[in-house]
Amino acid sequence: MDDTNSIAALRKVEKTADSSRIYKITRNALTQEEFDDAFSQSNGNDQTTLTQQIKAKVKKSLSQKWFTRNLLEEWIPIVRWMREYDIKTSLVSDISAGITVGTMNIPQSMAYAELAMLDPVIGLYTSMAALIYAFFGTSKHVSLGTFAVVSLLVADAQTNYYDSHPNSTLSHGELVSSLTFTVGLILLIFACLQLHVLMAYLSDALISGFTVGCVCHVFISVLPKMFGVSIISPGGLLTLFKSTIDFFEKLPDTNFADLIISVIAVVFLYVGKEMINPWLRRTNKLPVPIPFELILVFFNTLFSYLFNFRQFGVSVVGIIPTGFPTPRMIRFETIPDLLVAGDAISIAVVIYVITFSVAKLFAKKHNYKANAKQDLRALVICELIVSFLDVFLAVDL
Repeated sequence: MDDTNSIAALRKVEKTADSSRIYKITRNALTQEEFDDAFSQSNGNDQTTLTQQIKAKVKKSLSQKWFTRNLLEEWIPIVRWMREYDIKTSLVSDISAGITVGTMNIPQSMAYAELAMLDPVIGLYTSMAALIYAFFGTSKHVSLGTFAVVSLLVADAQTNYYDSHPNSTLSHGELVSSLTFTVGLILLIFACLQLHVLMAYLSDALISGFTVGCVCHVFISVLPKMFGVSIISPGGLLTLFKSTIDFFEKLPDTNFADLIISVIAVVFLYVGKEMINPWLRRTNKLPVPIPFELILVFFNTLFSYLFNFRQFGVSVVGIIPTGFPTPRMIRFETIPDLLVAGDAISIAVVIYVITFSVAKLFAKKHNYKANAKQDLRALVICELIVSFLDVFLAVDL
């Protein structure tokens, strides 16, 4: 009986030994002093202060090349993606996209500048923010510029300021430059407080709903221009519904010349972008899509010149100044009033939410990640820089 138990136990040991793994560890023998030096551990007799230890760690980190490279790539993402950029597969498409977005931005930025009670040329200057974002942003599909909702908020902010300061001698451009700088400061505070983490709690349903709401505001703000009627933005709560009611009340005053031009433009763009370009893409007729926006702007400008649209009551932008804006100093005395009124804070929140919501939607669609933290930094840099260049607030197009 004992022999049987011994044999069974021996077989169990052999089976366990066969199924186990053997690890061989080779390392140098170290004294306690050598171990502390190698792994930066201090013993109870170490008299170095906490400040000295922190300085030593910072100095060690800064002396390593990877630290500098990672920090540079984190703060200036273009350094990373330019190294990984595939010219053969992406360059032609990116050039086409740049031409399309730039072309769309010409009439759109001028229209939204007027919506913000500013000269149309200021809307064009705002497009410079897109170039700044290209260096510091993380989204591949975001282009900063003017936006209808922000334009409406800017107009409300100006109305509130001039109502509370009836004797103010500030021009609209000076006030909006100060407003842009103030929004940049607020976004800087958001970045310092790490408020970008709140974006992680925005669900896809909330972002989609917010985007649809913005589209509704854009549609209602453009609709009066299409019909050639003028409505007064009431501001405050239920602005969308009040503007819609005001629009329908003004429908009898429709300028049919404006309406005909608008309908032709909408049909032209719909047929071109939704029918012709998809067909060309499927059949591989052209390597790049046709820029129908550019064609529309060209022929509309040509016909306006040849047939003098002004005689039909059509509003024409007129002569646009050439060159770049002259930098101007911010009127810092207006910043406290803009902060107290709350307009700058609400605009800052809207700009960040709109920009990152769109960035997140496109990132999800195209299988890459947008960095909420870095995009907030990019917005801070954009708003602070453009505030000195006679432009107004930049947000995702």
